[in-house]
Amino acid sequence: MTAISPRRSALALAVAGALLAAGCAPALAGGRRVAADASALSMLSSGQVAGRSAVPWRLVGPGWTLAVADTAPLNVAQHAHVLLIDPHGGEYAIFSWPTLVNPRFVDLLDWSGDRQRALFELTSSPGTPRLDQLTLRTGALTSALIAPYLIPLTYTRPLGKQALALGENIGQSIARISIAGRVIKWLAPGHTFRNAVMSPDGQLIAAGTARAITFVSNAGGVVRQVAIPGANPAYGCNALRWWDATAVLASCAKRLWLVPAGQGAPAALTKQPQTRLVDGWRAGASLFVQAFLPASTYPGCDVGLERQEADGSLVVVQAPGLGCSSGGVLASAGGRLLLLGQPGYAAGSLRWFDPATGKVQILYTPKSGTPGIVWAVAFGNGPPDQFFGG
Repeated sequence: MTAISPRRSALALAVAGALLAAGCAPALAGGRRVAADASALSMLSSGQVAGRSAVPWRLVGPGWTLAVADTAPLNVAQHAHVLLIDPHGGEYAIFSWPTLVNPRFVDLLDWSGDRQRALFELTSSPGTPRLDQLTLRTGALTSALIAPYLIPLTYTRPLGKQALALGENIGQSIARISIAGRVIKWLAPGHTFRNAVMSPDGQLIAAGTARAITFVSNAGGVVRQVAIPGANPAYGCNALRWWDATAVLASCAKRLWLVPAGQGAPAALTKQPQTRLVDGWRAGASLFVQAFLPASTYPGCDVGLERQEADGSLVVVQAPGLGCSSGGVLASAGGRLLLLGQPGYAAGSLRWFDPATGKVQILYTPKSGTPGIVWAVAFGNGPPDQFFGG
């Protein structure tokens, strides 16, 4: 979560305001061990690097991370690299763009549910946005220009044959678009939305409005609208991601909520109102939230990780090696949180963190003097957080 693309700045700021190729492995090693004879039947050991041909594709799934990395020193023109990182910390060089491009203009949107493809938006200023799709096994890349009034968000679910997009100006509707960047269908014409996330089965889209979370059918039409108690239209409500197959995590009225797609009322996850909430995750028996930290108390930390106590208060949790700026959560599994280092604190690094024990497992550390990972998606956890690169 170390970057934000210029194309998304208007959307991200609007929401934030509401919340206050295989052969390049040696060049990417950065002191890591290059696996010369890596087997495609097993994962690499921690710290090893290899090319695309060494990926054990049958093992790829939960616990794996897809990333865009900046492996050159700051302000040095270079190629943006796509890396696949396994649960042990093995690193696979999947692809490099053939022309020099600033990795921070290569926005990793999503990883398809069938594990086969990745979707990117390439932006520059000035310039026409471009939608790139990468076939991970082969390195084949297809590119298409996209209308400047569309902001592509994610693949459709469950496989990712199409994509979801939002009108660039806040207040436009949701569209299903082709990978070629053409609008296939506007799903709820006449309705205004702040953002949108798609259900795991691909049947519903949850979208934020001024006072509610609205569920829209992937076939078109509004299915259900759930008003959030205490919603302030000046700040609005935002659908953050699908919590599970039946409910959406939303931010509204200074709280995080679970909003059911079917019958039932929304339930507040956070007990005390707080204007700085960004996201929330379960790890073990505890609720952890990402939140903007007050600069006066935590200078330079920006977004941090907090645990909700029994009385509803939120206590900052500092992960070893990340300090207070440890809010870049990509996934939660087995009581652990997958964290992407943010600017100022182990930026561009990737690690598992167990809040109960305080232990960490380092998966990726950037070469000294380089930014490292600037965008990342953990498999099965949907697209990157809308505020940050990861």
